[in-house]
Amino acid sequence: MTHLVFFCGHAGTGKTTVARQLLRPLMEACGAPFCLLDKDTLYGRTGAATMQALTGDPNDRDSPLYLQHLRDPEYRGLIDTARDNLALGVSVLAVAPLSREMRERRLFDRDWLGVDSDVRIRVVWVAANDDVARERIAARGDPADAYKLAHWQHYRQRRFAWTDLTEAQRDGVLALEPFVEALRAHLAHDETLAGELLPLLAPELGELAKLVPALRAATPMASGPLDLARACDAIAALLNAAARRRPVLLVLEDLQWADRDTLRALRHVTRTAQITVLITAREDECLGALLDDLERDHALERISLS
Repeated sequence: MTHLVFFCGHAGTGKTTVARQLLRPLMEACGAPFCLLDKDTLYGRTGAATMQALTGDPNDRDSPLYLQHLRDPEYRGLIDTARDNLALGVSVLAVAPLSREMRERRLFDRDWLGVDSDVRIRVVWVAANDDVARERIAARGDPADAYKLAHWQHYRQRRFAWTDLTEAQRDGVLALEPFVEALRAHLAHDETLAGELLPLLAPELGELAKLVPALRAATPMASGPLDLARACDAIAALLNAAARRRPVLLVLEDLQWADRDTLRALRHVTRTAQITVLITAREDECLGALLDDLERDHALERISLS
């Protein structure tokens, strides 16, 4: 298994310093190669040359022209380079602000990243208050920071604190991610499964299609925010349909990191789907309550490892 670790944060928070300090300890702990990809190192010179040609200011990284036309290609190039290294078996520490991607929860969207389920994804959000960040930016003397310092009040409106994120954004997971990953892998080998259920569960499958792109060939995505109840019904129905063809073992690892929606889905699936579920987890208060409920339903057998 390879690792993709994003070190994100606004300018002046120290994300590059943190990533560099952790690179060697991570390689020693994992016994595997890592590389460090810093967006500014990869694209700083080409960005400067492009902005020099377009605007005459090689240090412009904050104008609408840069933000609308160069920002996203640079970030996509960072992701593409990371993916190439992962394909070679080299884990990646990727350093970039990625604030928009963090808020949109794209950093755990494997379709957007183009990485398989054998890549373990982690996000480290490096933060500093605005006053400290401004002092650090001024001290490092990078000409590319000139706009930020000259228009600090405008720039700081793009900055946000960890507490400004929603719970789902702070959790760093996509809704129902363990089930989404399991269904993604299964549907890749069984393209007819969703079609069988479509006459009975079209609204539910349309809801789940928001999270599982493989379903979109069978049904269009539902509109509006995610309806968790319908998505859970679709998950249980798909798992039951798969179990009618052959026995199904659903493996959910490291469930202590799961968001509350995933835990609610697990409760629903264990009560309605005729499958076996294997969970690995370090128990915490939230997960422990769920496991206690399943044990009372005689739906759980615990195996403690010391």
